[in-house]
Amino acid sequence: MCGLAMIMEFDGKAPDVAALERMSEAMVHRGPDDRGRFTYKAFGLAFRRLAIIDISDAGRQPMHSGSGRFSIVFNGEIFNYIELRAELEKRGHTFTTNSDTEVLLDAYIEWKENCLSKLNGMWAFIIIDKHTGECFCARDRFGIKPLYYYLTRQRIVVASETGAIRASALHSGALDTATVSAYLFRNELDTTNDTFYSEIKSLAPGTYMKIAANGETQHVRYWSLPTERSCNVDAASIRDIFLDSVRLRLRSDVPVGVFLSGGLDSTSIICAAAREVGSGESLRAYSYMSERFDERQYIEATIRQTGATLIPLQVSDTDLWTQLLSMIRYQDAPVHTPSALIGYCLSRLAKDDGVKVILNGQGADETFAGYNSYFRNYWQTLFASAKFSRMISELRQYGAYYDLDVLGLFKQVITKFAKAQLNRARFYRLRASSHHQRLYEKNAFFNRELASCLRVPEASYRHIDLDRALERAIQSEPLPLYLRIEDRNSMANSIEVRVPFLDHRLVTAIMSIWSGIKIDGVLAKAIQRRAMAGVIPEVVRTRVDKMGFPTPDALWIRQWGSKIEEIFASRSFRERGFFQSENLLKALRLHVQGKADHHWEIFKALQLELWLCSIKHSS
Repeated sequence: MCGLAMIMEFDGKAPDVAALERMSEAMVHRGPDDRGRFTYKAFGLAFRRLAIIDISDAGRQPMHSGSGRFSIVFNGEIFNYIELRAELEKRGHTFTTNSDTEVLLDAYIEWKENCLSKLNGMWAFIIIDKHTGECFCARDRFGIKPLYYYLTRQRIVVASETGAIRASALHSGALDTATVSAYLFRNELDTTNDTFYSEIKSLAPGTYMKIAANGETQHVRYWSLPTERSCNVDAASIRDIFLDSVRLRLRSDVPVGVFLSGGLDSTSIICAAAREVGSGESLRAYSYMSERFDERQYIEATIRQTGATLIPLQVSDTDLWTQLLSMIRYQDAPVHTPSALIGYCLSRLAKDDGVKVILNGQGADETFAGYNSYFRNYWQTLFASAKFSRMISELRQYGAYYDLDVLGLFKQVITKFAKAQLNRARFYRLRASSHHQRLYEKNAFFNRELASCLRVPEASYRHIDLDRALERAIQSEPLPLYLRIEDRNSMANSIEVRVPFLDHRLVTAIMSIWSGIKIDGVLAKAIQRRAMAGVIPEVVRTRVDKMGFPTPDALWIRQWGSKIEEIFASRSFRERGFFQSENLLKALRLHVQGKADHHWEIFKALQLELWLCSIKHSS
């Protein structure tokens, strides 16, 4: 896990070495173990290394091919590099290191862009061809690892973080007001390839980019989610793929740990890991156990089964303010809720404990259908498929468990289905868009003129079936946001996070199953529960409620009230042009007094202001 940067000039000039060095310095947290730089004619490459596999000097980057023609900088891990190396050796390749970087470079030399289909892992890499003057960039199937670029007529600047591109001083630093507006008014973060900086884009997941010597670029989508669906479920096969995914992600030359909540996902990971490493080697489990959300019985059951060593996160609500200020400096953009702080603090805890690699459960909710909101999409699926008797049975189970009126739930299904049909009509979408625009222009907390910067939204997704909802969750929101937060939180602490549920083999298998069988009554993730039978404690496998790493967001805002008021009353905040400061101050005071709950709007404004101040101070 590392940080990479490239400057490629199109007009025959040599790249600005000082700019390249500034980019490298901006990413020192991503790779404190080593650094490297290489220039050749129009190319400049820089690298910051966090040594995980082949931690010797042989694994240094930029790395060059035996012929000297190709050079690579690579952020991520190729977990099946051992198998790929054996295949390449049969084709005549020889290796001088034990690193996955050398395997990746030779795989590209052997198969060019077709090598991507052979990779199991997470990656963002750049390969330059000194003979042709061309460049090849690629990002993994789900965008676990970041890759940003700034393209002009003169050059392209590429890096692992937008802040590094800004640090080059080759970009003006201008904000993208449409992205700011989408965040403030629509709560959108990382839903498109746009960033908070004007003209800095994110390379889309599952995409590679070719850059010719003259600056012509070609974007190719090399992987997509499966579109065919089956009603057949082989739980044993899904379990085997998952166990193998964990096995591959335990490959490391440094210690590995797990972020453990009391939920199904992290419990599945640590139990699978314990099967692999055996009882002779204790796993390290890092947990946040809030006194307000007690999951201790589930965590303790998992610790008993696995024999893992539990390291609890101990942090006061007051200390979290300090951590918030620190986290924002590394995030590249605002985050969604204060809960992102827990991932940041857990990463710091693991680092202090001497662990460099962490397994975490991102991606399971978006593929196995784990969010509570998915029940509505599930009922839509059954209704649209004319499975009425089953839908009524499901509604009765759900209503009985949560003490809800079944007739009321049924009316919700009908209403949502009708709206989904209406949403196919362009006039209805335009009318809905116009209605929302009027609401934005009446917003009491954010500058109403910003509403005019909003891009036209795509068709509403709130009333779609579960298949479409899961596809959107993986491709648009919330997974891209969660992966960005995870990457920055871990890299801020020089920790690598691996996500076994985003093994493409597992995602393909799950997304090939019709979503109408992914929920059962009040139980989300029905298929995952079947697959994990006998693997995880029953008390976890059969639990109905979902918490993750729960946080008391509204309470934290109340406790930080005086500090937030100082920011909202500051001159920079008033003159920012994004906020209605007096209204936000009033809302903050009401929230602190317990007379209203405005923590959502307060946190958005606070986040944006703190982030804008942090990038100003870093320039």
